[in-house]
Amino acid sequence: MLSGSLNVKLRPLRLAFLVDPADRDAIRQAIETTSFLWGGTFNPILPFFRRLPKSWKLSVPRNVTASAVLDGYLDAFDPDFVVTVGSLESVGGPFRGRDLIKCSTILKSASEDGTPEVGTGLFELLQHFANDELKFVRQTPLQVRLPIFERNHHLFLGSVFGLLSEEISKLFKQHFDKIPGLQWQECSIDNYWGFLSADNLFIRRLGALHIRPIRYSHHRGDCIFLLDENQPLDVLDYWNLRALGWNIFPVAKRTAADADLIKTAAAFVDDNAFAYRANPNLYNHTIIMPSRTTTIAEAEQFGRLLKPQLSPPKHEHDWKVTYQFWFPRIWDEWAHESDGADLCELEVREEDCDLSDTRDNIAFKSLMPKFTSRFGGHGRARCANDIELRIWSSSEFLPAEVIPQGGWQIARAAGAFDFTEWRCGKRGLVHLPKHKNWTERLAVVPSEQVFAAWMESQGWKVQLSDKGKIARQMLKQLGGKTGISLLAKEGVVELLAKFAQSRTMHEDAFRGAIAEIANRQEFKMPTADRMIEWLVESRTVQPGLEMQCPKCSQHSWYSVKEADYELRCPKCLEMFSLPAHDLSGISWSYRTIGPFSLPQQAYGVYAVLLTLHFFTRGFGGATTPMLSFIATKSNSSIEADLGLFYRESKYRETRTDLVFAECKTYNKFQRLDADRMLLIADHFPGAILVFATLRKSLEESERKILRRVANRGRRYWRADRPVNAVIVLTGNELLADKDPRQIWEQLGGVHAAHSRSWGDRRELVALSDDTQQIYLGMESWYQWLQKQRISKLRKRTSAESMEAPPTADREEITLSFPYALRKAAH
Repeated sequence: MLSGSLNVKLRPLRLAFLVDPADRDAIRQAIETTSFLWGGTFNPILPFFRRLPKSWKLSVPRNVTASAVLDGYLDAFDPDFVVTVGSLESVGGPFRGRDLIKCSTILKSASEDGTPEVGTGLFELLQHFANDELKFVRQTPLQVRLPIFERNHHLFLGSVFGLLSEEISKLFKQHFDKIPGLQWQECSIDNYWGFLSADNLFIRRLGALHIRPIRYSHHRGDCIFLLDENQPLDVLDYWNLRALGWNIFPVAKRTAADADLIKTAAAFVDDNAFAYRANPNLYNHTIIMPSRTTTIAEAEQFGRLLKPQLSPPKHEHDWKVTYQFWFPRIWDEWAHESDGADLCELEVREEDCDLSDTRDNIAFKSLMPKFTSRFGGHGRARCANDIELRIWSSSEFLPAEVIPQGGWQIARAAGAFDFTEWRCGKRGLVHLPKHKNWTERLAVVPSEQVFAAWMESQGWKVQLSDKGKIARQMLKQLGGKTGISLLAKEGVVELLAKFAQSRTMHEDAFRGAIAEIANRQEFKMPTADRMIEWLVESRTVQPGLEMQCPKCSQHSWYSVKEADYELRCPKCLEMFSLPAHDLSGISWSYRTIGPFSLPQQAYGVYAVLLTLHFFTRGFGGATTPMLSFIATKSNSSIEADLGLFYRESKYRETRTDLVFAECKTYNKFQRLDADRMLLIADHFPGAILVFATLRKSLEESERKILRRVANRGRRYWRADRPVNAVIVLTGNELLADKDPRQIWEQLGGVHAAHSRSWGDRRELVALSDDTQQIYLGMESWYQWLQKQRISKLRKRTSAESMEAPPTADREEITLSFPYALRKAAH
């Protein structure tokens, strides 16, 4: 039985359109199709390159391929489906693990019933808008000025205002031309900015009704984007920035000097110049950014024309505008936060489902927009529901809190009944409802089922080891993850180890040991009596009677349930009577039971459970763990004491990490342990490797062994992360319920030096860097990385100097961030 909540968030489907950037008709078809869909303005239109064009060379490093850029775009937008357009419709599916849809099929039935084959259409939205919003006389008249485009710049103007095909336009005029305030007006490259007033509704804005884009980044995305209106790649870049949730004012280079356009752009900048609520001395500003085909000089020239039209600054930090001369690296995970290229969240509506006393499965109502007809659609997904499962406690098994990204196999393993309506995205489970007000079901599954399914999707066959089965049974007796807190009290594991040696412990000795453990606690809580109660309730220890057999003179232990007037000696198997005439020969004592009574096997599991406890309680994240397991793939075999998916927070979207751990209770780390983890590192680049022990420090021989693994894992991988970060945990971190940095501050010395280290306190790479410095005596990762770069640069310079003839004095060029500027410097 578990308790928690299920959060369901409604949003429009997110489709990623793949187009050949040289095919203008395909780009137009993509704009026409997504403009008809609810939320279509947030659907990216991605160029499908075989080789990156020259204009992209300044923002993409030389060693990054066109395929890698496309993969990065798909990872950034995390679409529910990939839509192929034009000549790319011949591409077979699935594509990069996502189902494919041909663009030509989406609107094929719209002329019959007004709904698309997939998603929710504009006509349903407008019908509800007309019935609900326009049935009363409005104090402020509605303004719907729909532009009629000239043919020459239809791609640019269509990307700004939305574009409907001729057939859909006829239907639109036939059914909605009588909407109050609706006007059709000529629009060209010379007057398009007049339609961008905030109170005007056009096709693209109508399609975004009821959707509130939310950006959690420090970068709001207020931007003036200077682009070449005749370049399809510039148009696609503009479209995709807006799909991220940016607030963009497009400036076509041909009309960049127009006085009316500049006044409109200045009003846009002034609207976005405001003091931050958290710090009134800091002001939001708008960036001026040139497209990839626009020069820095052109952007600066526009800035000089714009500046006189801006209102006077209200504060010395009210800069109004700044320049950004590189295009955000959407394809690069590391640059998402720094460049403001992270994806916005689309907020429409959400509901919570209480999971109190839930056992087998969860029933919830799928959410759909209120304007969709109940029986509309064509048996395909109409919108998306992001599912977030929050588990407070579970007494039967470890629930899966983090669902890794993957295909339908993982969705089925995570409890989806009809897995064709589910997918596993970056945020976790996504339900793709087909019908309105239907009751859906999601099974409550153990985390090892989800972890094993993900491993199998990578080609690995997984099974629990003997240690894993013992750990699972221990966890069940402890009452789930919360019960591990009992083992985290310093001294409890040593006490249980004594039971493994002597089997039983007299009441006085047991109470004395528990009292000593209780007195070690910082706030003297829990008390000794409460700790004994917990140990007995969790069936870790059991009280009983110890007495001597009169026939073989051996002492034996009997549980309260076994004690009777007639007893059988387990040593000689003879029956004897309870010595009721002399109770001095009977003494109360305790012993461990179940998996806790296994001498060596149980002893090796405690560190595994405490490592899991560290990630769930001490480090406060959401986890999907699998206890000790063995995995095989072809001729390879790996073994880990603990594997888990970790997310920094249960309550917000954060990075999901894959973690493997090698755990020792009190034994030393050997070379074999390091080799085992290095094998895992070879198969799982990017995974976090953990070495955990209940001892408070390591010996020099162990540090030497672990340094070899840490140095190999420090190689730069991507997104400002090492290829395999190594975390070292000791009893200082494992035998506590606090954040490790609070423990380090109390310990003082080298530990305290890292108690207030810079960066995200819960980020695993930062924790790795700190623990390597504390326990392995290594320098920081950034210092190590800088030395490696300098060494490589010296070797390269030495090789070039040997090949090249001597030249005159050369000017030293400082390479600066970002990559585009480094390239420009060359």
